Amino acid sequence: MLESSMKNSPNETVENTFESVFGKKKHGQVRCYERTMTLSRHKMNQEVVVVQKIVGVQMNGMEKKIEGLEAMVKISSKTLLRLPMFLILTR
Repeated sequence: MLESSMKNSPNETVENTFESVFGKKKHGQVRCYERTMTLSRHKMNQEVVVVQKIVGVQMNGMEKKIEGLEAMVKISSKTLLRLPMFLILTR
């Protein structure tokens, strides 16, 4: 119900939607979403999702860089194996 309310009125803030569904903020926890859900925990979960997406993009970039480095090492090692041994030892 919370998600549908947020989708139907995009101008409404999360706080207003949360309040309209669960009532005015009271001390304590709401026991209907996961084990315990509060407005602050809901906000934290949203922030975690954003951070996970950012980290995922960064990891993808790092994986591509590593693949490029691995390709360079393979090419370098093949070139090195083709050189005569006396050239390798004299450098």
